[in-house]
Amino acid sequence: MAYPTYPGVCDASQRSLTKIATASNMGPNVNTTLDYVMASSAAEYGNTSITITIMGDGVFHGMLIYAANAVNSTSHLGTWSLTFNQSQLFQTMDKHNCSSFGYGSTIGHSSAIPKAFPVTFTWNPTPGKGNVNFWAVIVRGGRTGFRSIKLQNPILDSSTLYTNNSASTVVESNSRGGATGSATGNTTMSTSEAYLGRETMGVIFVAVLFGIVGFM
Repeated sequence: MAYPTYPGVCDASQRSLTKIATASNMGPNVNTTLDYVMASSAAEYGNTSITITIMGDGVFHGMLIYAANAVNSTSHLGTWSLTFNQSQLFQTMDKHNCSSFGYGSTIGHSSAIPKAFPVTFTWNPTPGKGNVNFWAVIVRGGRTGFRSIKLQNPILDSSTLYTNNSASTVVESNSRGGATGSATGNTTMSTSEAYLGRETMGVIFVAVLFGIVGFM
C-alpha cells in the first residue's frame, strides 16, 4: 500500500493506517464509502483449513490481511497458503519486516497490478489460540483511497467450545443423577407408606371383628 510491491505495514492498527495515508499515491485517508466485505467458510476453527474471501466492487491495487486476537496484536495467528496464480500478485510478508508477527502469518500484495474481486485465501489455523478475527486493508489507489475491514464475527476456538460443552454435559449428567436419586427416594417412601397403610387397615379390621363378636 505504501509501496507498489509490498504494503509497508504489518497490521491495520490506527498507527499503520496513518502511515498508509501519508503515501500520496494511496489516497488522503480512509475512505468508508468503499464497499468491501469479508466472509469466512466456517464459524469455528480447529485443525482444518478455512477460506477467507474479500468481496467488493471494481478493482484494487494493494492489500494486507492477517488473523489475530486483536487488531494491534504483535502475534498474528496461523499461516496462509497461496496458489501459484496468487503468488504472482500476493506474498507472505516475512521478508518485509513482518516475520516477528509470525512466519507466514501475514499476506500482502507483491505487485501494483489491478486485482479483481472476489479474492479468496486459505488460512491454516493453529488450534487452541482463542477466538480469532481477521483484518484487512484494501487500497483502491489514486485519490479514491483505502479502507480497513474485519470479519463481522470472530471465528470461535472449537477446542474451547467442546471443553465447555463437555463440562456442561457432566453437570447435566450429575443433575440428572441427583434427580434420579430423589425419584428413587420418593419411590422408597411411597412403598413404606403403603406398608404402614396395610398394617393400619389390618389393626382396624381386627378391632371391628372383636367388636362384632362382643356384641353377639
